[in-house]
Amino acid sequence: MAGLHLPVPTTLFATLQTSLASTSAALGALKALGPGATVAELIGATTGLELLTVAGSMLGVFYLGAVVGSLMVATNA
Repeated sequence: MAGLHLPVPTTLFATLQTSLASTSAALGALKALGPGATVAELIGATTGLELLTVAGSMLGVFYLGAVVGSLMVATNA
């Protein structure tokens, strides 16, 4: 995580909170636009607060991917 210049979670609970928040934001955006929506459609179809939700969910999913990738590197998986 440090190599990616991302904040390192101090506890599993901190990681779980971040993961759940990002997943719920991503699911909320997909619920509004449908499961077949592309990233461009998510960005184009939203305004104001919805745009922040989409941006937050994308950032959260990126962070979650970085956590999983870092765990794989750390465990030589």
